[in-house]
Amino acid sequence: MMEAGISAEQVRSVLRIFLLSSPPGQTHEVIKELKELVPQHFLSSDYLKTLLQEYHHTTFLTVDIPNQTHKLLICQEGQIDETHYVDPRTKLVYEFDHLTQMVNENSVPESRTETSDNLAEERVSIENALRDYEAREYMNEGTTAVYAKESKIIILMCTERVNLRNFWSGRWRSRWEVDLGVQPAVVSGEINLHIHYYENGNLQLRDTKKVQQTLSFDKTPLELGKEVVQVLKDAEDSLQISLDELYINMSHESFKEMRRIMPVTQTKMDWTAPFNEAVRSYIDKELNGNGPKLVGFLANDDKAARKYADWTGKTCRASGIRYELREVEEDNLMDALTIANNDPQVHGIIVYYPCFGNFPSFFGGTMDDFLRDSIAIKKDAEGLCQYYRGNLYRNIRFMDDQKTQKCVLPCTPIAIVKILEYLNVYDKSKPEGDHLNGKNITVINRSDIVGRPLAAMLANDGADVYSIDIDSLYLYRRGKLIQTQETNENACKKSHVIITGVPVKDYKLPLDWVAENTVVINVSSYKNVDETELLKITGVKYVPLVGKVTVAMLQRNLLRLYENFHMQPAKHWQ
Repeated sequence: MMEAGISAEQVRSVLRIFLLSSPPGQTHEVIKELKELVPQHFLSSDYLKTLLQEYHHTTFLTVDIPNQTHKLLICQEGQIDETHYVDPRTKLVYEFDHLTQMVNENSVPESRTETSDNLAEERVSIENALRDYEAREYMNEGTTAVYAKESKIIILMCTERVNLRNFWSGRWRSRWEVDLGVQPAVVSGEINLHIHYYENGNLQLRDTKKVQQTLSFDKTPLELGKEVVQVLKDAEDSLQISLDELYINMSHESFKEMRRIMPVTQTKMDWTAPFNEAVRSYIDKELNGNGPKLVGFLANDDKAARKYADWTGKTCRASGIRYELREVEEDNLMDALTIANNDPQVHGIIVYYPCFGNFPSFFGGTMDDFLRDSIAIKKDAEGLCQYYRGNLYRNIRFMDDQKTQKCVLPCTPIAIVKILEYLNVYDKSKPEGDHLNGKNITVINRSDIVGRPLAAMLANDGADVYSIDIDSLYLYRRGKLIQTQETNENACKKSHVIITGVPVKDYKLPLDWVAENTVVINVSSYKNVDETELLKITGVKYVPLVGKVTVAMLQRNLLRLYENFHMQPAKHWQ
């Protein structure tokens, strides 16, 4: 019922506030709720189109385009009239319906020339640089648009994630202006973040960061694109780091009284934030704020490797570890590793694989195997060189007879052990070597980076580990590798834990292999399970990603190396 004395203008003003405040991906839900609160004539189609147009222009809605792999960004800069928008990448104009939030597939797109021909070269340079940035930082799941207006280049960027089934959505968007009408040129912009989480509550996070920076003089168009994108990247990285610090504070202070135990089928692990805080505190107190230096080497275009490298950098910088990413060509990688091995200022090295794939080495194995064994023992932060792997397979846990220097363990396998410990599968109350006694665990994939060392590590702690690969099934027991008559299906069915790491997009774990109350951990960059159907199995605990815990273990390894070889006596991280 409407209160008497409230004008139509006041009602529409309130409706506008509600709609423009809609969380990402939820405008239709908000409209549905509003229609239950007010008479229908207040929300006519024409009025809704007006409101939605304002909302879409403000939030940079992205929509699919027929016959294109990229998306169209709906914004004021690209608007031709009430229903038409230009795609600056293809110069085509599309008809768009704000009510359905879709491009009219039956309309024929029209071609449109540059709006500012004198800046066409600069605009294209920035656009091309942004495409690389979009693929690298946004994993091709963001949308960028670049427009030329008089003496300015206008850049719009947006990425949105909507997962209403799990009660969350988020949007990261930014608008930038590159003013080429002044010398030197100036980049100014604003980043806006909006996150909504509403399972048994209603939590929203909004943040804004404004940036202004002067560019260097006399840039060619190609150099201009690279420098502008670097400004954008630095600003986004800075905001991400500040958010990481905010999350730590929220975890320990703001939300302290709001925590609750998650349902057993939706296990969430808030472990890395306090760990990162502990690393930072240790560096501040024990190392006087001078953290060890980690150098990462990237020599490929693999998206997962790039994502791992970027997240490593962000996490290390937030923790106080000095991190440097060195991007080199494959042919120069060996020389670059030698330089880092001999540099006393470098305390840890990580290589983001694959580099050469299955290309064979003259010394046997693959070139990637040769690279792993070429990293100095004192600097192998991944724990993947032959020395550390050999000690792991022989269950040798210390480097010295006095047992003061613990061996470095591979990052992802030790991350999985920490997850199992968190889930009470790994029983610390039992003697060393028996923490997993009585547990059956299946590891699908036998790679030298994760699967094989993980199986050995779990077996060393007492588990019976079934190791499944494309053509074989083995049973690992402490110090033994046994060819078993079990089938893959039976091995999985009798397992308390199933760990999948198959690097193939189409692979899916058969769910009839998963028993009730099983822990399932996905370590692949692809989803190896149908998550929706998996969570219908009674008592299943599912861990979809291990990347953040892996980076935490990388930091742990780096500090262990630093204490093993640069500090006496050994301290906290042993």
